[in-house]
Amino acid sequence: MTEIAIGLLVSVACLISALVLFSGHGVFMVASLNRMDPAEREANYDVKRACRATGVFALAAGVLVLVFIALKYAVLVEGLSAGVLTPYTWFMIIAIIGVLIASNYYISTRCKK
Repeated sequence: MTEIAIGLLVSVACLISALVLFSGHGVFMVASLNRMDPAEREANYDVKRACRATGVFALAAGVLVLVFIALKYAVLVEGLSAGVLTPYTWFMIIAIIGVLIASNYYISTRCKK
């Protein structure tokens, strides 16, 4: 049950991060932009668009982890077959990596001014 609690904390952290990023105030969470000089960042990038793109990644990660935790809970408490966890784990890993790559590509191509 500890893994469920930790997973819920991770999921909630991702969802809160997504809200901050969607509001446009989370530029400090965008790795490629937070290291830039603020004047250079504003001159070269659409910061709100980059924040939204990173927010999509955080939202996807939060929802995928939340679904995994729900499945894990169903296996432990409701008696769902444990065989469902392995395929979903691979799907979750591939989906998170795919969204991360797409988000990075979007920021580097579509968010530049």
